[in-house]
Amino acid sequence: MAKLKEKTIEVLKANPKIKRLVAVARKEPKFQPEYTPQVIEAFDQNGLVCGIAWGEFYSSPRDLEHEFDFVAWFFDGTLGVFYSNRELLINRIPKNV
Repeated sequence: MAKLKEKTIEVLKANPKIKRLVAVARKEPKFQPEYTPQVIEAFDQNGLVCGIAWGEFYSSPRDLEHEFDFVAWFFDGTLGVFYSNRELLINRIPKNV
C-alpha cells in the first residue's frame, strides 16, 4: 500500500486481519447504486462502535478522550469504507448515492 502515512502503516501492521480485509476490499468494485444494505456496522480497534440493522440502531459507548486508530464500515458484512489517520483507504460507495 504505497504512499500511506507512517501511522496508518503501523495501524495496519498491528491489525493483520484488518490489513487483509483492506487489501481484498481495495480490489473490489464500488457497490451498485441501487444496493441497500440491511445491516451497517462500524468498528474500531476496540470492536463495535455502532450499527443499524433492519432499522434498529445500536452502539457501544466510547470515552470522550477515545482515539480511533481506524474506523471500518461494513455493509451486510462486507468492508465498504475504511479510514485511518485521516486517510481514506477504502470507499466502495458510488458517487451518485
